[in-house]
Amino acid sequence: MSEQPDNAGIRNTAIAEGLFEHFNYTPISFIDDVINTINELIYQAADALSEFVKDESSELSIPFEDVEQGLHQFETLLEAAVDHNFDLFEVYSLRNLFTVPADIPVVLSHHQGINLDVTKSDEVQLDRELEKIRKNLLAAKAMSIKLRREIAKTDIRIRKCENYKNEFYYLSSLGKEHNVLPLPEALRVLQNHLQTIKNIYSPLETKYPLSSLPTLPPSSSFDSRMEYLSFIAQKQTENIWGKGGGRVRNARI
Repeated sequence: MSEQPDNAGIRNTAIAEGLFEHFNYTPISFIDDVINTINELIYQAADALSEFVKDESSELSIPFEDVEQGLHQFETLLEAAVDHNFDLFEVYSLRNLFTVPADIPVVLSHHQGINLDVTKSDEVQLDRELEKIRKNLLAAKAMSIKLRREIAKTDIRIRKCENYKNEFYYLSSLGKEHNVLPLPEALRVLQNHLQTIKNIYSPLETKYPLSSLPTLPPSSSFDSRMEYLSFIAQKQTENIWGKGGGRVRNARI
């Protein structure tokens, strides 16, 4: 029983693929190269014949039109003969040279030990795995694009930080140039001064608590600042020495 058409087509495809893997070129490309080489040689021979005939025709006084017509007919007949015979050569080569009989098993060296019997379920499983790999590749590509965007944003942030760093160094150099203390050192100095003031004020607060001070009228009730200060000094003196001395005028603190 002969092979079914579908099976024959599959076998021919498999043979063609195997030959390509073995020779590293397709059989038809080899045949085309042979035909192109022959055509090139024929054209060279036709050109040489044309030059020879034209030289001889000038000596024999043959009309130029007859020479051209004869050469054209010769080239046409030669091309037709070459095409016909090399069409037969192509068919013969593909059927008898670049083929493997069905009863001869051929296994290429890089196919040794490979199980090529694939069932339908194996194909389905392989398609699933390929689809999974395809999705993973798409996800990896999307992640790569996202990472490149984040890298670009990070580069922008780094450049901004470099600019801020340069500005900070510039301000620091200005402080050194004008003998301005750095901020941490200035804060420490200020803290020490505040602590000194607190140490000086603490005994006074213990000796003269705020609750013992008299309630003073607002400064707007006095005609001048000096009069207001004199009033405060008098009140403080009365608290310390009593009220025997009368009101002190124009006292200075």
